[in-house]
Amino acid sequence: MRGGYLSKDMGLFSKLKTVLSRQRVRYHYNKKNWKKAKKLARIELIQNRNIDFSNDIILRSHWNLGEYQEVIVHIGEHPEIDEQHYLQRAKNIISVSKWTAEPLPEEVQSAVFNWENVRENWFQEDQRLWFRHPKGAVHWDMPTGYKLDDTHDALLELATQLLLGPFIPKVKTIRAKKRVPGKHRALAYSGGVDSTAAYLMMPESTILAYHQRTFPSNLKHGNALQAISFIRDQMNRPVHIFPSNHELIRTDYGMEAGFSTSYAAGIHLILAADFFDLGALSFGTVVENTWLEKGVRFRDFANSWHWKYWPKRFLHAGLCLDLPINHLTEACTMRVCMESTIGEVVNSCIRQDDGGCGICWKCFHKNGPMGRSMNPKSREIQMKLKQTPLRSGMHALWALQKQNLTHLAPQYAEILNQDLTWWGSFYPPGLSIISDDLQPYISEKTGQFLEHMPTPYSIELIDMTE
Repeated sequence: MRGGYLSKDMGLFSKLKTVLSRQRVRYHYNKKNWKKAKKLARIELIQNRNIDFSNDIILRSHWNLGEYQEVIVHIGEHPEIDEQHYLQRAKNIISVSKWTAEPLPEEVQSAVFNWENVRENWFQEDQRLWFRHPKGAVHWDMPTGYKLDDTHDALLELATQLLLGPFIPKVKTIRAKKRVPGKHRALAYSGGVDSTAAYLMMPESTILAYHQRTFPSNLKHGNALQAISFIRDQMNRPVHIFPSNHELIRTDYGMEAGFSTSYAAGIHLILAADFFDLGALSFGTVVENTWLEKGVRFRDFANSWHWKYWPKRFLHAGLCLDLPINHLTEACTMRVCMESTIGEVVNSCIRQDDGGCGICWKCFHKNGPMGRSMNPKSREIQMKLKQTPLRSGMHALWALQKQNLTHLAPQYAEILNQDLTWWGSFYPPGLSIISDDLQPYISEKTGQFLEHMPTPYSIELIDMTE
């Protein structure tokens, strides 16, 4: 009997706490303390309380703060809460504000996209580089001393293709002469775990450059900037930051903001290739996006259309395209980072500026396995675990096993009952597609951090689409 009363009292206490926390969020929202209300609502989601109420508060707070891109992202994750048609209203405001938020130089505004000569679509205003595309204009803030006139046509042509290729096939036509490669290599550094692992694996002479989104959105730069500060201050390495709004191009074609193509994440370095005298450009792309299609099915990446086309395309612009960690799984990149002093700083969550939000998919499969706080009962994580095929595929299953959460995905019990520790090892065939001058260095570095996968390679049997 006594235990029954205790259980009843605990239940009442839990309900009271839920009600009080809800009132606290509402109090700050009604007082127009929208940033505070938004922060408290996110805490409620981490605690798995007041779910629908909290998501609604976050949406309305974004709206009241004028964070229209964040409104679009939030509704994309929770479409059921858009009873007031915030999605369309936000899109309408953004479509207008892109032209009115900041004045365009007269020559950019009056220009018409030139299909035959891509150079005529690029303009420089002090250190700001503008690109006029058929539906608008975007820009980059380039380093002091950068000159558009010194930038090879082949680089501008490649950048144009990466920005517009998915929407306008004719920009894939190559007209420019081939560029002679420079002497240096660079890494498109994102500040996350995978990108940081790539940085740690590459030669110290590698130039690091970060693309920083300059328009309001749900993406936070705080964690990446902390990693950059650590690299600069504690590891004595320069990191260049390129502010840009080029991810807005997708919104002109009815899509959410983001990179037009995967390699558009390195546009800033392509544009600055002559400035830095670059002959090679690297990306921190892992096994899940090379040898596995979306992490769920094995493919012979070395003989894929993708790898037969893009290295040649980049080489025409005088750039060797390298994927120095294509042979590493996300489990491997975590280990590489954690064995470095930067391991305690780097964080892949983009929902918060300092640490992980604890409720997003990245917190589940990145921060959770690294021993950081994460709520596996959050709505986003629960929804992602029910998707077919499973997002992040094999890595997500490894993360479940690593965190003793296999009961959350009973539909994958057959795989989860197997020993998945091999996922923490590297895939040797991936070393073969790294350029000849970089491959020996990466091979040696890999051996310092990791063991190779045992043969026969289990990764080659993965197919989670059946």
